[in-house]
Amino acid sequence: LADKLGAPAFTDDDQHLLRIYAAQAGRIYENGSLYQAIKRAAERLQVEVEERKRIAQDLSVANESLEQRVLQRTSELHAVIDGLESFNRSVSHDLRGPLTGIEAMARSTRRAFDERRDDDAERKLAQIERQAHHADELLGALRELTRVGHAPLRRQPVALGTLAADAGKPAEAIAR
Repeated sequence: LADKLGAPAFTDDDQHLLRIYAAQAGRIYENGSLYQAIKRAAERLQVEVEERKRIAQDLSVANESLEQRVLQRTSELHAVIDGLESFNRSVSHDLRGPLTGIEAMARSTRRAFDERRDDDAERKLAQIERQAHHADELLGALRELTRVGHAPLRRQPVALGTLAADAGKPAEAIAR
């Protein structure tokens, strides 16, 4: 181009070369722009990858902490359950004797009153016997519950309709 200074016009070859140079300059500019865009995208991806690594590490630490807390709480719950079962066995054992005595004494007293036929006393003694017997059954159920807690689970079909119907009834109606 330096030899064209002051020349009247460009030749066809000159124009052809200028078009080639302009196309190459456009490609170079476009490639540079693409390179900058790719570089910015790579930087953003790098930041995202580092953020994800940090989050994964935080999540791993949180999971380990949670796992330790679950193990600790499970251990605490087992200790509480064992204590409750021990208490249950103790209470059941300690109350069974007096309840049996109450029931036997009410029966004996009722037999002694049979000669007098006091209906009010008879009714009250029968009530004492029923309540003592019911309390004894409850204690037996508590002991059974303790044994069930240690037994393996047995899967079996359940009649959900009956279960739902029973759930709506008062407990006394089911027990009868």
